[in-house]
Amino acid sequence: MSVKWAVADYVASELNIDLNVSQNIVELFEDGHEIPFIARYRRHLTQNASPDDLRHALKAFEDAKALKAKVEKFMKRFDDEVQASELQKQSLKSALMTTMDEDEFTSLIAPFKKSKKRTLAAAAAIMKSSNRSTKSLEVENGLKNSEMVEKAVFDYLSSAIHRNEETQKFLREVITSPKKHNVSFLVKSSVTQKGLKLKKESPTEFKRYELYEALQKKEELFQDHQILAIHRGCTTGYLKWTVEVRGGIEKKHPGLKIPVHHKFKPFIQSVIADSTKRFFLPSIERFHPYHRHFRKRLFSRAEESAVDCFASNLRELFLTAPLKGRPVLAVDPGIKHGCKCALVDKHGNLMNTGILFWQRDHNGRFLLDEVSEKRLVALVQEASARHVVIAVGNGKENRSVQEAVALLISKKAFAPTDVEFCVVSECGSSVYSASDIGIAEFPDIDINLRSAVSIARRVLDPISEYVKIPPESLGVGSYQHSVNAKLLREMLDQVVKECVSNVGVDINVASSQVLEKVAGLNKKTVSNIIKYREENGRILSRKVLQGINGIGPKTFQQCAGFLYIFNENSGLTPVKKKRRLTEVYNPLDATPVHPESYNTAEKIIATINADINDVNTSTFKSKLLKCKSQFENAGAEYLLVWELLCRPTLKEVFTVSSIEPGQVVEGTVSNHTQFGTFIDIGIGFAGLLHVSEYRNGTPPKVNSRIKVRVKNVDLAARRVGFALCSGS
Repeated sequence: MSVKWAVADYVASELNIDLNVSQNIVELFEDGHEIPFIARYRRHLTQNASPDDLRHALKAFEDAKALKAKVEKFMKRFDDEVQASELQKQSLKSALMTTMDEDEFTSLIAPFKKSKKRTLAAAAAIMKSSNRSTKSLEVENGLKNSEMVEKAVFDYLSSAIHRNEETQKFLREVITSPKKHNVSFLVKSSVTQKGLKLKKESPTEFKRYELYEALQKKEELFQDHQILAIHRGCTTGYLKWTVEVRGGIEKKHPGLKIPVHHKFKPFIQSVIADSTKRFFLPSIERFHPYHRHFRKRLFSRAEESAVDCFASNLRELFLTAPLKGRPVLAVDPGIKHGCKCALVDKHGNLMNTGILFWQRDHNGRFLLDEVSEKRLVALVQEASARHVVIAVGNGKENRSVQEAVALLISKKAFAPTDVEFCVVSECGSSVYSASDIGIAEFPDIDINLRSAVSIARRVLDPISEYVKIPPESLGVGSYQHSVNAKLLREMLDQVVKECVSNVGVDINVASSQVLEKVAGLNKKTVSNIIKYREENGRILSRKVLQGINGIGPKTFQQCAGFLYIFNENSGLTPVKKKRRLTEVYNPLDATPVHPESYNTAEKIIATINADINDVNTSTFKSKLLKCKSQFENAGAEYLLVWELLCRPTLKEVFTVSSIEPGQVVEGTVSNHTQFGTFIDIGIGFAGLLHVSEYRNGTPPKVNSRIKVRVKNVDLAARRVGFALCSGS
């Protein structure tokens, strides 16, 4: 027996989107398409749904399939599981086949599930269904006298009224729509005996639970972080929480509407009062399944908020603007065991390592000793570069390191090298240093020095370095240990895959760790790609991918648009050269345009009278921008391909002279002022997004990556003005 709703109905209801859009999204998921692919190449089917929207849709899609399977499995053994009258069974079946809520499903079957435990109510039910004498049933069911029989009938009626369909419907409405019945829920948290023991024996450790020792608020006034904190306290056994129903629920019980003779009204009223006290309120306040539904509603809201916040922070971290073309000297702060240093060249190759030690001055401040100062200067000069960046890890003693470096810069100790320093998050660096990846990359380097290498490389290529570290170890989430670990891991993996796919990967130089995060690829297919590179040299065309083991039509469709192939001589355009090639290089392979749309791309190139060999050049993109109106009404595919051809590529670097009004670029928010926000797009200075351009008067977050449109360029004054793009 199948449910009377489709997965698309569930997704549309959960996300509050149009059913047609929901059906498109469900079909895309059913066909095995991944989120990065859908977000970029199928957005015309999803009303431009963002990756975040699609992640929520994927969760709803999976929840719908799980609920559907659960209901249908239960229906197969319905008669063995349910104890009810035929009328109740028919009504229950109808409700089960239409519900799209797992907790409602559980609550629907709870009153009718067969119980092995013999109660007075159950005994009364047997008496009710039998024609035998009360006397014989008293003996058979353990009822010793008429008082016990009366009590059994009372209990039976109390239980039956609670199991009644109208009561259950009312109970669900109270839980799901309390305002409809002028009902409110007061949530209370308190300390358990275990918590009181902790408070007495370890007051410092108990401080984290102190705020929730006697906290009570209405449900809607609870903040997400408070819910997660209480949940964590309950998990550890130090806190407990209860729910109190307010609003005179006993006066609204549907059982009061039962027509009875006036002689029996007092009896029925006492039965209903008992039913409310013993069954109705505890269902919400203490027992399963309604209490579980209530707790889940509260916790799910907080959990979703925490995961979304974590995902947003992780995305910002992964899309941090890289600092290209300079050697980096990383300093991992430490006083007791010294500062671990690692010098890498502009490509991230390790050049040297070292340890710096400290001494106290007469004011008690920590300063580098004389030998360590000379060692630091020597490491900088070893880079043999005009410009060197010192990356200071944000550990406990980072302030002392910053002061020491700033002092040396002020004394011109590094001359003639121009030295700047920055602070870099060191979260996860120790995890990397002890990981299999870290050991494989630097087997002969001390574990502590590997951490410094990780910090240095984060400056040059953040995304390539961060993919080597489990997302939960990067320190960008709060209450991450209070949420569902599986849900968090899946969400974070999707965000990492989205970020890597969005940036794109040079398939001929990318590491296996980076390739594994590209949509459509996994460890096996990546291993085959690496093996092909080792045996055959460079991959010369996206078409070559189709001949690599494990990359069939579906995998190729998912990954091809995110894997970039550059001509080995110029990195951007093919050089006419006589050589034998099994595959001819296509300049479109160095763009985000998917191979399935190459024909459309070639038509666009012909329309603007451009040469395919000029794609990714500023001249080519200038022509595209001037001809936008020709493609806006040509259909969704033409507009998509036009936008993809306009996008910056992996190896394209903007200069002041290469940007012009109307161009869409991506940059990093560097800082805010009273008159606007400065955005770095990599041209040597930051451009301005004026306050008048803010959406809803709110400036974008510092360090976030956003898309902006160039409004004006003043070469002489080195000024660039921006406007926000839609969706940024």
